Amino acid sequence: MDQAWIGAVKLVMGILMAGCVIATGEQDKTVTPPLPAGVTWEDLYHPPYKVPTELPAGSELRKQMFDSLRSKLRPGLRFEGKLRAFKNWAFFKGKCVDAKGEPARMSVDGSSAAIGLWLRTSTGWNLVDYSAGDIRAKDRWAAQFNVPAELLIELDKGVP
Repeated sequence: MDQAWIGAVKLVMGILMAGCVIATGEQDKTVTPPLPAGVTWEDLYHPPYKVPTELPAGSELRKQMFDSLRSKLRPGLRFEGKLRAFKNWAFFKGKCVDAKGEPARMSVDGSSAAIGLWLRTSTGWNLVDYSAGDIRAKDRWAAQFNVPAELLIELDKGVP
C-alpha cells in the first residue's frame, strides 16, 4: 500500500509540474548567450574565410591558436606545418619541434606529428580537439564535429 501511495503522489506531482511548464510557457523559452563587445551574430554566420586559407606565419591569431594547443601538449613546443581556416573552423596538421628545431617525440614510436582543430564561436577561437603522435583522430572529425570536409582534404595536400 505504501508503494502504491508513493507512486500516486509521484504521478500527481509530475502532472502538476507539466501543467506549470505549459502554463508559464517555459518550454518555448530560447536562451541566447551574450556576445562579446563588437561581435554580432552576423559575424559568426558569415565568417571571413570563404575558402580554406593559410593563416600567415607570425600573425596574432596563429600565435594564439598555437598557444592554446601548446598549453594542452607541452610548454616550449613549437609547431611546423599548415594552419588553415575555413568558415568557422581551423585545422593544423604538422609536427612538434623543440626549442632547437629538432622533432619533439610525442609518442612511444617517436612521432612528432600533431593536429589541432579550432571552432570560432561567440567567445573567439576555441580548441575543440587535438592529438600528438597519433594523428588518426582527424579521420573522425568531419563526422563527429561536422567539420567541412574541404578543410580536412585541402590540408592533406602536400603535408605528410
